[in-house]
Amino acid sequence: MTQKISQPVDAVLFFDECVSNLEDCTDGCRANKNILCKHRFSFRSHVISGRDISRGLSDFRVLLRFIHLIRRNKLPITISPSAEFILVTRDKRFLRSAAKQAKTKERCLLDFDPEHKRVSWGDTTISILLIRCKNTPGSVPVDLRCIIRELNEHFR
Repeated sequence: MTQKISQPVDAVLFFDECVSNLEDCTDGCRANKNILCKHRFSFRSHVISGRDISRGLSDFRVLLRFIHLIRRNKLPITISPSAEFILVTRDKRFLRSAAKQAKTKERCLLDFDPEHKRVSWGDTTISILLIRCKNTPGSVPVDLRCIIRELNEHFR
């Protein structure tokens, strides 16, 4: 069994493969605003990099992977009762594509709510957050400052 981090988080963020990874936390990263890690968020979070665990999977399978981590209690964190589960993507068609793929499955337990950009399975709800950040010359694929700003605005 994984030992849980005791401070509960407000959000579990799953960064889709098309969203840049945050930088790794280092000693002193909280005080250094140039290190673009999870400490730049205005809320307590746990970030999962989709590049590490969902490379090459369909959008439907990416959702299933995230739900699996949540429902099987595979996250090394304590989650507050009001925590949000958010899949962060730049793919404008992510939800539509996943819903279309789900319709081909014989027994799909996912409930898609495209109007509110949510997917549910039982009492687990995942919000799909479309990041509108563009690539900037000389930067990582997507400007991390923009991603951090958009997520902080989401939690205001």
